[in-house]
Amino acid sequence: MIDILIVCTGNICRSPMAEGLLKQMLSPELQHKIHVHSAGTHALRGNPPTAHAVDVLLSSYGIDISGHKAERISTDLISSADLILTMEQAHSMTLEQIGKPRQHALHCLGEFHSNGDSGDISDPYGEPLAVYRSCAEIIRECLDGMVKYLLQEDANR
Repeated sequence: MIDILIVCTGNICRSPMAEGLLKQMLSPELQHKIHVHSAGTHALRGNPPTAHAVDVLLSSYGIDISGHKAERISTDLISSADLILTMEQAHSMTLEQIGKPRQHALHCLGEFHSNGDSGDISDPYGEPLAVYRSCAEIIRECLDGMVKYLLQEDANR
């Protein structure tokens, strides 16, 4: 089982949206091989996702993340993950300070964007619904590239 951990700041906007999108994108054969979950570097454990994050995923993608509960990053989560996807370089640096990610496991999700832009994915927290929609689309595009990467890695094994 491959363990994929997606990380943002509060685990109430970007990472739960990415978690929901990635779970939906995985083919049935990969769903049995991959465990997807998320956490935040500064999350308050148990917090629900923002209303806008829930609305965007449900209305645009048919994904219900309303039951998500925020989880704070821990050394156990870091050390057990085969692949860690962060929303910002700052998150990657924080994870390296907290724990020891597996070699080659830590990536910014932006690295997988089709336009080659490996920049940070901006936090939509407190912004209008349109910003959340844009954020979800950027995340989706990056996840498309990441899934292609996973399929290629799986084929090379």
